Amino acid sequence: MLSQLLAQFLPALIDALTPMLVAVIAALIYRWTGVQVEQKHMLALQSALQNGARLLLAGKTVDDAIDYVARSVPDALETFRSGDRSRIAELLAPHIAALPKNVIAGGGPLPSGQLGSRAVVIGAAGGVSTQ
Repeated sequence: MLSQLLAQFLPALIDALTPMLVAVIAALIYRWTGVQVEQKHMLALQSALQNGARLLLAGKTVDDAIDYVARSVPDALETFRSGDRSRIAELLAPHIAALPKNVIAGGGPLPSGQLGSRAVVIGAAGGVSTQ
């Protein structure tokens, strides 16, 4: 009697639970791999920002640094919705401020870049401001 009852309801129960189990497993895999992709983009963006800031030490402008970042990591910028030039300049600012001050030749001001109606000004002391 019990075996007949199980034979009737067990296949229906398995059919009902299988899609839910697959959905849970898929969500866990997506969550794990999604975090890894986000970390990869974050590391790539930070590296590009650091390298872009270092361009200033080679006599390039802030615009050159922004162009470098935009060309280097377009996927990361898209992921974090940071693709416009003013946002890239904001992300570059702490990296520029962290540049070694004694490496700047002559102690003069670093070049300034024009960002549409906003200018990014970088002083010899490493300070960064937008106007």
